[in-house]
Amino acid sequence: MKKLLILVPAILLCLFGCYEDKGNYNYIELPEFLVDTAGQQTSFTVTQFNTLQAPSLLRYAGDKSKLTYTWSIYRSGSGQSTVPVDTLATTENLDVEIRVTPGSYRLEFCAIDATTGLRAMMQYDVAVEGAVGTGLLVFYETASGGADCDVVKSTLFDASLTNETILRGVYSLYNPGRPLAGRPVGCALTSASSSRHIYLFTESDGVKLYTDDMTIMMDFQSMFFTAPEVCKPQGIYGGSLERFFNNGKLHTCLVTWSGSNAPRLEMEKVGADYEAAPYMLNTYGSNTLFYDNRNTRFLFSTMYGGTALSFTAKGDAFAFDNVGKKMIYMALGYGSNNYTGYCIMRNEPDDAERYIYPVDASVSAYTSYTALPVLDISGCTDIANATAFAFAQTGPIVFYSVGSKIHQVNYDWSTATVSGSTEVWDFGGAEVITMLKRYSTSVYLVATWNASANEGKIYALEADIVNGRLTSEPLGSFDGFGKVKDVVYKNI
Repeated sequence: MKKLLILVPAILLCLFGCYEDKGNYNYIELPEFLVDTAGQQTSFTVTQFNTLQAPSLLRYAGDKSKLTYTWSIYRSGSGQSTVPVDTLATTENLDVEIRVTPGSYRLEFCAIDATTGLRAMMQYDVAVEGAVGTGLLVFYETASGGADCDVVKSTLFDASLTNETILRGVYSLYNPGRPLAGRPVGCALTSASSSRHIYLFTESDGVKLYTDDMTIMMDFQSMFFTAPEVCKPQGIYGGSLERFFNNGKLHTCLVTWSGSNAPRLEMEKVGADYEAAPYMLNTYGSNTLFYDNRNTRFLFSTMYGGTALSFTAKGDAFAFDNVGKKMIYMALGYGSNNYTGYCIMRNEPDDAERYIYPVDASVSAYTSYTALPVLDISGCTDIANATAFAFAQTGPIVFYSVGSKIHQVNYDWSTATVSGSTEVWDFGGAEVITMLKRYSTSVYLVATWNASANEGKIYALEADIVNGRLTSEPLGSFDGFGKVKDVVYKNI
């Protein structure tokens, strides 16, 4: 009996196995549908604002009119979102200008069959490089009275270059909907390790730019916790300290805000209200020294502080808290540990007399700053008409410009005496000097403006590091600018 029960299931299985399934089924043979990248390029490098071309590499034996296409790009790398930041194209093959910010990206191609819903996809690696790169950023006034900048790529500034070129109008090119109003005041590059940015300031406007693509990160109003009532930029200082002057006040982005993206505070005053001359010294220990033209006194702030202090210091050449002169210009020059400030002063009312007030700021304690003997430069040729100054740091050298000429002050550092000046360069009457700036230990950059030709130029002049004598021929020159106001080397 047990044997019978075991054999029956086996017989039934054999019967069902021989049964013919006559059900009604439709079978569709799908065409080949895939992206074939075998032996093909799967990574691309493109410069921002240039065109990226990529074939779909799609293999499809069906009707392509039923397909839709999407090319998307999104950030790649650790911690990056995979949400597409941009849809580049809806064509089978890619041929489009890349406008995303420089960085590492994923490029994704997707083809969809609208009839079946099937997809064919592929991802590629894309490196987007900055369009501007490194070079000398030249900030100038345009023919319309606004401001723009060019970037000079030359072996004078980067010995590794193989080709020299000038990128024109880079600010307006990358910010077409946001022109800079007003004549240029100055430009600066921050060098804080956590954040690097470029500042451009005009007489009535200002922007903070990303260094990689020169697009705007902040406009003037966004740079403050509380924006000033008057927008009147007067000077900008980068480096590790991001500080600038607006309408007679110094504003600071404290170093303790390590991101360097935080808005600024107005420097708090101690005592009487102040009216800052738009110049500052980054002194020993990254402290700040600037000048109050209203009360004719020096003011001090620590690297980490937002308070301006009036103070007394060492030396009897002049009193730091009661100088009695108006400041025309100030910058670091030759002296102790390269932390000696040269302050160009005048009387009030202006009687054409000019003086250099040297300040030794080579110590951390501001109460130990020293007032050095005053240099009377009133006897130097056309000194009352000087429009720009430059001070060497390797020797007692002071240059100033008047019209098309550069003069050198003849003075003896050991005796603090001045014996007039010597004309050391003349660009000719048609070219008027608009900028004189020490670029490196022995190289000075000079900008000129030729009104009849409506053209600005930049010359690189080399000077002997001991006697300051300029070479008879420039190291190089560049033309085609507007009226140049300032330059800064863009190293990223």
